[in-house]
Amino acid sequence: MKILNDIIQGYLIPSRQAKHLFSPKIVSNIFSNIEDLLKLHLQFLHDLQHAIEHSHNRQNAGGVPQSGNGNYCSSLVGHVFIVWSDQFHHLYSDYCCQNTMSIVTLRQLTSMSSEYVRSEERRVGKECRSR
Repeated sequence: MKILNDIIQGYLIPSRQAKHLFSPKIVSNIFSNIEDLLKLHLQFLHDLQHAIEHSHNRQNAGGVPQSGNGNYCSSLVGHVFIVWSDQFHHLYSDYCCQNTMSIVTLRQLTSMSSEYVRSEERRVGKECRSR
């Protein structure tokens, strides 16, 4: 999730703000549904953590049989994966389908303004290293 967030903060948001350089269509072509993917991962993580915590609390109270490793009930954790599987499939299918357009758009931009792209890569690289 850190990488998704770094891409959004370091590239997507600045690209949206650089309206004189990038149209909304270009930004959309490049970044596809990356913000939706980050939201999905955050919500999934929240549900997964909740299931683990709930399982652990119930185990300590003697209400749920322990899984093989004794840390949590795998059926609750497995249920979280099942609940989210369609959403992961849908969003990642969209992302993968858009990938070719993203690459074509980036190649066009790179050939048109390679110096700008290189300066942004250096800027973002410095910001990421300083975190």
